[in-house]
Amino acid sequence: MKKLIVLFWIIVSYHYGHAQGIEFEHTSLHDAIEKAKLEKKMVFVDCYTQWCGPCKLMAKKVFVLENVGNYFNQHFVNLKVDMETAEGRKIAEKYKVQSYPTLLWIDKDERDVHRAVGAGDEKYLLAEAAKAVNPESRWAHMEKRFKDGERTPEFLKKYIMDGVRLRMNVSEAAKAYLLIKPEEEYLNKEDFYVIASTVYSKDHPKFKFVFENKNKFKQLVDERSVNTFIENIFVFNLLPLMINDADPEFLNKQKQEIKDFDEAYGEQMIQLAEVKYLHRKGKELEYFQAFISYINKHESDNASKLGQCAWEISNSKLELDKNILSSAIALIKKSVELDNKYYSNDTYAKLLERAGFHKKAKMQAQLALDLAPDKQKENLWSYSYFNK
Repeated sequence: MKKLIVLFWIIVSYHYGHAQGIEFEHTSLHDAIEKAKLEKKMVFVDCYTQWCGPCKLMAKKVFVLENVGNYFNQHFVNLKVDMETAEGRKIAEKYKVQSYPTLLWIDKDERDVHRAVGAGDEKYLLAEAAKAVNPESRWAHMEKRFKDGERTPEFLKKYIMDGVRLRMNVSEAAKAYLLIKPEEEYLNKEDFYVIASTVYSKDHPKFKFVFENKNKFKQLVDERSVNTFIENIFVFNLLPLMINDADPEFLNKQKQEIKDFDEAYGEQMIQLAEVKYLHRKGKELEYFQAFISYINKHESDNASKLGQCAWEISNSKLELDKNILSSAIALIKKSVELDNKYYSNDTYAKLLERAGFHKKAKMQAQLALDLAPDKQKENLWSYSYFNK
């Protein structure tokens, strides 16, 4: 009987130990590489920070999975490094880590042969690990192919989009790709994303191409993506000039060039840039007033933008006058009418309470909770309203 009990605990301990996900070493990168050399493996490095929410999510939900642990423990020596420690800063500098989480696969010669940027689920992590194991699917292999002169359209497209996802500099590849075909052949969904990911100036020929064909691109892609790309180009060409108090004559020239694309649309983009300028400068009341004016004039049928403006006002710590609160309530009311989302009703309730309409706020808060999925209820202002 005693032998059976001992055997039982050996089996339990074995399965418990092998069901705990990735086994991370408590050592330096140098020592991890030395161990990897002996075991003929690569080093996997989870580059994280203490404040990074997605990093914590990966650590809590993905790294602990049994099948993830089985794969990583078999193929890699695993290391977690806080990028704000002394060693972390050295690693970040050496391997150009700029976003978190960044996942690195480092070989015995201390080269980062593959990387992934951003959090993901089990499928995402295992797919990236499989790429790291296969020499021909690693990012380092893609870079070598480009440096060796490979310039086929399909390769360039994949190289660019993988590089953008990994926050790598692919400007040279983008320049080559955007000249490789007749212009009309870029009128497709995949090439829109290449252009939107690599073009930053209103003077770029491919931006002008997208703008002139924006309605066709909206049918191929989606209206929101096309609008966002065009807005970002116009607004972020103006915004640095406004923030840095550029020469008024030069700033006005840039504004006129934007209006030359389309007078009415140009005026809208200039007003949007002014809204964002006030936000960057921290002029909160002026920002709210300008944002309300912009929404009413240009985005009054956009439930998302209506809700965004109202939500920001609802969260303000300032003492807001009745005009701003009334305007915000009108915006969120319209947003709810256009698209009856639980979070919009939550904002509506909060604004009604701030404006002193307590009975209406209570009714709206209850509606928000009724609409919300169970797992989201506790995150709402309406939940705290009923549980204070």
